[in-house]
Amino acid sequence: MVNGVSILKKKVKAVVLCSGGVDSVTTLAWCAKRNWQLYVMFVDYGQKTVARERKASQFAAKHYNATWIEFPLKNLPAITKTSLIHSTGSTEVQGRNAILISLATAYAQTIGAKLVCIGLQMQDVDYGDAQPPFVRYLRKALKHAYNVTLVAPLLYKSKEEIGRLAAHLGVPLEVTYSCYYNPSNPCGTCPSCIARKNAELTYFSEKKKKKI
Repeated sequence: MVNGVSILKKKVKAVVLCSGGVDSVTTLAWCAKRNWQLYVMFVDYGQKTVARERKASQFAAKHYNATWIEFPLKNLPAITKTSLIHSTGSTEVQGRNAILISLATAYAQTIGAKLVCIGLQMQDVDYGDAQPPFVRYLRKALKHAYNVTLVAPLLYKSKEEIGRLAAHLGVPLEVTYSCYYNPSNPCGTCPSCIARKNAELTYFSEKKKKKI
């Protein structure tokens, strides 16, 4: 209290990992709905579509009035075997989510943010670092060590449900980019493109309903 007047609490600060894809931008929109002070982190780890992802992430940050920062991690190709970086390999990026969350946590500590938000969802592909046990145990570790809370609002949602949420939040889905391989136009055949189709079908269906 100052002069008998209550001082409003400062806005909650949140670091949001945003690659510019459907899931991460929907997560950013979900965070924005809560009126948090947002800091978007984009990581360049040598992925083939980094330029398009960067552009989408920057647009999303500006759209939701968030501070945007890029972290270069260009030596990651040396310790990975993934087709998102190399010419062969699986679509799994070894250690990616643990690495990204750790970077976001370091940034959160630096700026005094108590939340780290990520658009993980468990139903696209069976990656161990996109499953509930990974999130549950890492959340406990981050809270214990750094007093930072890991938030994954899409974890249990299907792509159809994410599309519905994106439509509800008014996400500018047309500027997001999800393709793993083609830096200019979506290939339409990678796992991310295929999963995105389900979100888009629901998204545009929901948007159409709102207009009627």
